Amino acid sequence: MTWPFENDTGAIVKKLAKRSLASEKRRDLMVVIAVALAAFLICFAAVISVSIAQIQRNQVADTYEAVFTGVEADHVEALKELPELARMGEYYLLGQEHSEQGYNASYVYCDSDMMYIARSQMELVKGELPTKVNEVAVSEYFLSAYGSNAKIGETIRLDTESFHGDYTVTGILSNVGEKEANLCAIAVSKAALTQWVGFDPAGYRAYVHFKNDRQFSQETMAARCREIAAQFGSAHVGMNSNYFALNSKSIDFVTIFGIAALVLAGGYPQHPSEYRLSEAPCRYGCWGHY
Repeated sequence: MTWPFENDTGAIVKKLAKRSLASEKRRDLMVVIAVALAAFLICFAAVISVSIAQIQRNQVADTYEAVFTGVEADHVEALKELPELARMGEYYLLGQEHSEQGYNASYVYCDSDMMYIARSQMELVKGELPTKVNEVAVSEYFLSAYGSNAKIGETIRLDTESFHGDYTVTGILSNVGEKEANLCAIAVSKAALTQWVGFDPAGYRAYVHFKNDRQFSQETMAARCREIAAQFGSAHVGMNSNYFALNSKSIDFVTIFGIAALVLAGGYPQHPSEYRLSEAPCRYGCWGHY
């Protein structure tokens, strides 16, 4: 009932109710967007974590679980014959020497298996490893900075104490961080190694990779390596704990995406604003409506 001199506010109420309904819809839309964004960020963080973990696993996958030090050449050959080993890398660190040109040379000997095992630190990007006394494989940085941009098959000059003279480049290496340290990796042949004045016949290192490595624990592999080391007398063995830590790292996809689903479901508006104008509550004093 409308009393005399009282205005009919029905149109105003409907207008206010319509505005209230529009506000409710905008609020619900913002809630949906915020919840969807939160769920997306959770999934995105999970994807980033998975990617980082996968990169780390790729760095150690199919590399080595253990390293034998103080190994003689004949023991290196014996290791290659062990049936439980999938790969054995032969390595000898000759040491570092300062060059008259200003760089530090790190001389190493390694075979192709070792180059594959150590590919995350040093990689043969072109050519072959040296086989003759007067052959070397050097880094791209060395060639550009000190080797007059020589190519494979061309000659470079080394001027360190142990290796001094002209050498033929057989391969090009990519070595991590050598430009920053001004440390040039130079791979020599086994023939050059055995003629080196500081050569120790028992100075080899053997990096081993087991077959079916996922089926054995670190303790099992370590026990077997100690048995092998005992056969070699003076050989010592060390386990690559980084390999086992990174190779076993995993992420629970179900948990992560389950949390994202819960966030999305829990934050979604339970009662969407689908009101009709006649059902919208009047939040203002409605004069004359009793």
